Amino acid sequence: MAPEKDDLEDKPEGATLSTNASQNTVTEGDTVTFKCKVMAAVPQVSVYKFYFNAGLLSGNSNSEYTLNNVNLSQHYGDYHCVPHNDAGDGAEATVRLNINVPVQFTEVPQNITVNTSTPLFLNCDATGFPEPKIRWEKSGIHLCGTKQLNISSSSTNDAGEYVCIASNGVRQEKTVRAYVTVQYPPTIQNVTTSSKKSWIGQTVTLKCLSDGLPTPTLSWYKPEGSEINRVRARENKVQVPLRGDEDFGHYKCIAANGIIPSHEKLIKINQISK
Repeated sequence: MAPEKDDLEDKPEGATLSTNASQNTVTEGDTVTFKCKVMAAVPQVSVYKFYFNAGLLSGNSNSEYTLNNVNLSQHYGDYHCVPHNDAGDGAEATVRLNINVPVQFTEVPQNITVNTSTPLFLNCDATGFPEPKIRWEKSGIHLCGTKQLNISSSSTNDAGEYVCIASNGVRQEKTVRAYVTVQYPPTIQNVTTSSKKSWIGQTVTLKCLSDGLPTPTLSWYKPEGSEINRVRARENKVQVPLRGDEDFGHYKCIAANGIIPSHEKLIKINQISK
């Protein structure tokens, strides 16, 4: 007795679902292809039904399904394949698609100017999946691994370029840079005169050298207190004619740049009697 037709038909068995991505993990923006296979099916599979979570994606004779420009919020999750032939649906196969997201900065540090002894804060943040790690460097030296770089009392050594580095193992790490300017009070480094002793009718040259940020304003004053001249520069060089007795004594250079304290130095010119 010949077997009935239905006795020769079996639903698809041994279905497996895989992707062309290593460990079923892709990077956002990539393309991924799912492939459904069966170990046995009589008759052969006529329809491969692909589902994402509970929603039907595709149902035709193609055993592959391709997603373009994958997105974490839209495409992460479980994908299913249900093979079908004339005998019915076979058991479903499932695979979870993992989607990594490269680092993107959500907050970047800004160039800032601070005064010495004041706090210094730089902020940096980024998104991505896995969650990014943040680290700070200056001149190639690791400073910290927090989103905020905090220096409680800044000094001139803290001036320079700071680099925030964000990484999560997906593609290349990203960097952003900020420059810190540290202002400091003025200092008069040296005051000189072309001659410490002179007489009426002569001219002496006074020179005042300074440092400070912003650049200081340097002012020379006569012994009786009147201002000779004022310049914003590292150096103030003046010619002083000695016309009378009142032009001998202590000359004063004052350096100021708006940051307390200012600085001053004296230099004395002695009178030689003829």
